[in-house]
Amino acid sequence: MRQRGPDPLSRTRERIPVTVLTGFLGAGKTTTLNRLLKQSEERIAVLVNEFGEIAVDGALIRKSEGQIIELNNGCVCCTIRGDMQESMRSLLRKRQRRWFRTPFDRVVVETSGMAEPGPLLQTFTSDPMLAELTEVTGVVTLTHAALIVEQLDAYPEALAQVSCADLLVLNHTDRVQSTEPARRALSRRNPIARLHETQRGVVPLGDLLNTNRLELPPTTSNHRHSDVESISLTSLDPVCEETLTMWLRSLIVLRDVSILRLKGVFRVKGREEALVVQGVDEWLEAASLDAPAPDESSLVLIGRNLSVDTLRRGWQAVIDA
Repeated sequence: MRQRGPDPLSRTRERIPVTVLTGFLGAGKTTTLNRLLKQSEERIAVLVNEFGEIAVDGALIRKSEGQIIELNNGCVCCTIRGDMQESMRSLLRKRQRRWFRTPFDRVVVETSGMAEPGPLLQTFTSDPMLAELTEVTGVVTLTHAALIVEQLDAYPEALAQVSCADLLVLNHTDRVQSTEPARRALSRRNPIARLHETQRGVVPLGDLLNTNRLELPPTTSNHRHSDVESISLTSLDPVCEETLTMWLRSLIVLRDVSILRLKGVFRVKGREEALVVQGVDEWLEAASLDAPAPDESSLVLIGRNLSVDTLRRGWQAVIDA
């Protein structure tokens, strides 16, 4: 993997949490975002593709300065008409220069309905400024209960959005007689994510903003659906951090393997706290958390053309290092 900017594990400055809100067309992102802005006591900066697309209630708009729109609830909206990277950097520069009356506490990035989140996530670690000042703390993916099963088969963008999620929101459950087909389809593509069923975008605020980075499914099973497969690996022995990160980076850049999503929580040699590693597409980030290391290290990989034998040999090499 291309490695630019500071090592995530070396950062000591408190960084601004970033939540990525994604989902296919019609899933309910705007409704969910509106509820978040109205309910949260935090001051939130919102990045969206186009202002017309976000459809934040007109009554919330206070003023506009270029791309920056101040909302009545104290939040800030940045409309992305160009590059997300530069829009994010602009927000951070304005915050550093005390441009806002009160600095924002969090950033929410709403992707377009046809966007694959992987390149966006990679930007937060490949850009030195973003890597130093921000931290992606969770990816929330909205899905339409009546449409997601067909969308996952028909649109690679929908699959990418589901695969990268920490929290999957199964919305519009009132549109189906049973949510079981959608639940099965989602869990096959992403057994890592928590799943929340709802209507009209109603999601507990804590779930949206505080995804549990230590949470992994209690399973070592392998699952396959079509050409997408998930593989779980565990170890009671502590792992070598350097060997682990080198191995995971090598997996991401392999041309004959497509890693859609990976997440691991590890007990590392010489470290008392837990190490969490997350990856989507070519994005890979490791973070040492203020939490005790687990008794058992766990890693879940979701992707295409995964070789169970090859992955198990690589995992064993990490354990033996």
